[in-house]
Amino acid sequence: MSKLRTLVIIPAYNEALNIEKTMNDVFTNAPDVDYIIINDGSKDQSLQICQEYQQTHPSICNVLSHENQGVAYTRNRGIDEAKGDYICFVDADDYVKEDFIERLHTNLVKNDAGLAICGFTELREDTILNETSGDISIMNQEAGMEMLLREDSFKGYVWNKIFDLDIIREHKLSFDGYDDVEAGILKWPMSVIRLTKEFTFEAAHMLEGYDGLCREIHGHSYRLFVTVKGEPQSDLDSPKLGMVMDFGLLKRIVNEQIVNRLDHAFMMRNTPMAEEVCQNLGYNFSRVVLTDYQPTCENMLADFAERLLGALPEEVELYSLRLHETATSYAEWFASDNF
Repeated sequence: MSKLRTLVIIPAYNEALNIEKTMNDVFTNAPDVDYIIINDGSKDQSLQICQEYQQTHPSICNVLSHENQGVAYTRNRGIDEAKGDYICFVDADDYVKEDFIERLHTNLVKNDAGLAICGFTELREDTILNETSGDISIMNQEAGMEMLLREDSFKGYVWNKIFDLDIIREHKLSFDGYDDVEAGILKWPMSVIRLTKEFTFEAAHMLEGYDGLCREIHGHSYRLFVTVKGEPQSDLDSPKLGMVMDFGLLKRIVNEQIVNRLDHAFMMRNTPMAEEVCQNLGYNFSRVVLTDYQPTCENMLADFAERLLGALPEEVELYSLRLHETATSYAEWFASDNF
């Protein structure tokens, strides 16, 4: 069944001077939008004004009331009472354009998206504190999260978005009542964190058959950056509470799989020439590593990725690798490019 209806939640606490204008702005003639106005124990005329709106819009407007509990509790009650497919949160002192709800709803349904976002202007009296705008674009989850977290972007505020209500219910999302929620930030579980640790090792190699100086034996001070991602441990009884992965464990795995093998070693592709070179070096040197690939920075990264993928714990994922041969020359491997 196609998703059609959006529910607008408007918490109100002592907003008699503002709520009438907000409701005039936000109420639309669109046939697929409903409204719940929740009076949060106001001591002024907010409840009476809301009830008058309910009387003039009985088919689409419902007014609820409870003792003062705060905006987080009030929004959560709106989620509990919600019926429909999408949900939008508007504050009683917001100024919105007349087509705000309708345009977000239309684009959300048209693109079968989980979230629709619009620009906004933050004002303090007559001073613009923050302003965002942009062209209509469709993003995947990763690009959308990166955009939301940028300081100059649309941020995590709830009042400039329409959400898929099924996603909120499936993941049991709610407002937790902290000060940032009072400012209008939805505490959804953005809990996937990336960890990066840097490693260094000294190694020499030669590129047999190469048409430049690197065909000769030469060395590099390698710098390896390993990035993994996962969710922080949430078990209160775990000694690793709050950690995606213990940095000590990551260090041990990378050292075992990579650094200890290659630090102060000589690398060369396993060919008849390599056998001769190794025979001559073997009289004085023991750390010789023969590979089944040309030991370029690129091929080394592919080898490192394969080794680490088989050694990391199941609860974390290898996100990326970066290997520097010099301060300005490096190669990168990303899981998203390979799987």
